[in-house]
Amino acid sequence: MPTGSKPEPSSFTKAIAVRINKEKTDRKMTNMALSKESGISRPLLVNMLQGTKHWDIDQLDAVCDVLKLNIVEVVSTADKETRYLNVSPLRQNQNLEAIDLDQYEKAADHNNHDSGEPEIP
Repeated sequence: MPTGSKPEPSSFTKAIAVRINKEKTDRKMTNMALSKESGISRPLLVNMLQGTKHWDIDQLDAVCDVLKLNIVEVVSTADKETRYLNVSPLRQNQNLEAIDLDQYEKAADHNNHDSGEPEIP
């Protein structure tokens, strides 16, 4: 049995939590109601919504189902929002506030590198 601890939740995990919280709030749904409908214990759900616990794919699917969200879109949006944050610091633009995500996505779409990672504009 593994004895190592899990890594802290990443910016990607936290971006998913922010999105799910927004959608839950927009629907005026309580944590208790989302917990009951998704089948996830309320304490675990609260930790995931706070971004302090990792989302299991089945848990995320259940929550997306309750909130009538497309899980692929939720994950894709979180990926787009956080992908640049997970790039090696040596490849990051010095001015993080000036990142144009549309420009980054265009570079990703047109990049022909074998690594599959887009060039940083």
